[in-house]
Amino acid sequence: MAGTDRKIKSVQLPVNLYVIAGGAIAVVLVFLMLFNYPAYQSLRKIESKITETEYRLKVQQTLYPFYLALKKKEGQRMTTTLPWPDKEAIPVNRVDEIPSMIKDIARRSGKLHVVSVIPDVNTMDRKARRISVNIELKGDFPVFRDFMSGLGGLPCLEEMENIRIETVHGSNLLFMKIWLLVE
Repeated sequence: MAGTDRKIKSVQLPVNLYVIAGGAIAVVLVFLMLFNYPAYQSLRKIESKITETEYRLKVQQTLYPFYLALKKKEGQRMTTTLPWPDKEAIPVNRVDEIPSMIKDIARRSGKLHVVSVIPDVNTMDRKARRISVNIELKGDFPVFRDFMSGLGGLPCLEEMENIRIETVHGSNLLFMKIWLLVE
């Protein structure tokens, strides 16, 4: 048992060595922190850019079908004028139907009241084959616009000569003179 009774001697290190070792560890930690902090900041910036790019990609994927639809429409030319039907004159014996045709267009265009439709037979010229029609309407301007579009669809319409709008007692009076083809 003499060999088992050995005592371990403890070695006493000088205090200066502990201070030096602690200082060295502190320097290494500060050194690691100084070099890791910029890398950490750079990593955060890269992650925010990745997140932003993923969001923009998601938005573009969502909007891509709309882009394709607009791209398809880009090649199509939009008309700036209404299509005019082929000219076709009204027979002279049907001139008395002109007021009912105008009233029908007014009724289809919306809340538009026809005050008067007067075909002026004195303007009917056998050479020119046309007749003047004076129209007086009461209603709102957007409805009047729809009325004019409907009137433009008449095959016998030659021209709209005069359009006048007056406001009387809070309501719009719309006067117009048109020329229709007759045969």
